[in-house]
Amino acid sequence: MFRVFRHKHKYTLKLMHAATNAVGLVFTLLAALAVLINHNQSNIPNYYSMHSWVGLLAVSLYLLQAIISIAAFLLNAVSNPTKAFLLPFHIYFGHVIFVLGIAAAISGINEKAIFKLGDEYSKLGNEAVLLNFTGILFILFGIIVVYISTNIHYKRYPRPEDNQLLDRSTAAQ
Repeated sequence: MFRVFRHKHKYTLKLMHAATNAVGLVFTLLAALAVLINHNQSNIPNYYSMHSWVGLLAVSLYLLQAIISIAAFLLNAVSNPTKAFLLPFHIYFGHVIFVLGIAAAISGINEKAIFKLGDEYSKLGNEAVLLNFTGILFILFGIIVVYISTNIHYKRYPRPEDNQLLDRSTAAQ
């Protein structure tokens, strides 16, 4: 958000960032719940594969990041020096969580392909090609997002109004 819409008011970007992540977190938790319900109804063990371990780590860090970030950056519950201290960790772990999510998705695609297609997977039929191509698209998406979010040319530079209180009265500008 902050790099793509870098000319927008900071408070608006904070709300967009928080809303996007909140929706993502809700969908992630609903998906995890659906998997648990399906596994339990089908007598499939939970949390045994690399896919599930990476996914669990990603979701756990996502929840922790959300709690800390809402308090620190959205609700302004900490001082500005504390925010300045937390921001590099927030950015770093945002990237870590994103990359873990990509890794979980790719390993999940691979796991599903092996379980569903079995020996047919190695014959690279249409379904195997589609699954592999989907994995490649996840990788390309990850590369693009990490590039934009780390490249200095996309950095959002502070605007004069950023020094004002980040309240709704100045957000519309």
